[in-house]
Amino acid sequence: SIEKIMQSDLLNKIKEDLQQNIFNHNCTRCANNESNGNYANTRQYYLKYHPIASTYKNNLSVVDIRWNNKCNISCQYCNPGQSSTWEEKLKIVKSSTNKPYQDNLLEWIVNQSADLKEILLAGGEPMLMKQNYKLFKISPDNCRFSIVTNCSYDLASLPYIPDLLKRPADNIIWTISAENTHDQFEYVRQGAKWDQLVKNIEFLVEHWPNTIGLNMVYSI
Repeated sequence: SIEKIMQSDLLNKIKEDLQQNIFNHNCTRCANNESNGNYANTRQYYLKYHPIASTYKNNLSVVDIRWNNKCNISCQYCNPGQSSTWEEKLKIVKSSTNKPYQDNLLEWIVNQSADLKEILLAGGEPMLMKQNYKLFKISPDNCRFSIVTNCSYDLASLPYIPDLLKRPADNIIWTISAENTHDQFEYVRQGAKWDQLVKNIEFLVEHWPNTIGLNMVYSI
């Protein structure tokens, strides 16, 4: 359970090593990236913005969570491991997006939400994940949400949009994942519609004009 993980000797040892800049084998990926190219984006980000205040203090301040990695469209460069639509096209038995730990993890986050400063949401498609509805509703008003979305749905009609609109506009950060335009956009991002993307961007500009970014993703 998440409670046992947070109280474990192993996690405390990892945090102690991080504070003292001692290599821990659980950190091999970041360590290799940094030694080979001075680049370990995740570690450097958290060191700068969310340093460990205390080895044994576990107040929850930052959440980076992806409840599942199943996207609702089938991009040309993707695969059934990340797309339920690709599973359908290739007639692969769908893997469940429901994980046995999700309800307990959500409850744990909710119970510790008073100190939340930032929630990063990705997926899959985070705006279609019901667990995030609860986070939009219960998180403190000063909590910042960073959302990576494909904008393939009707954003304005989602049931929790009123909860987002109540929050300070500059605390909602949108990163739209897309590439190409018009017919080329729909060719690469099969299942998404260009007109819907434009409509959603217009809605975002109306309500969050200062916090919208576009992440152009393309892979050969």
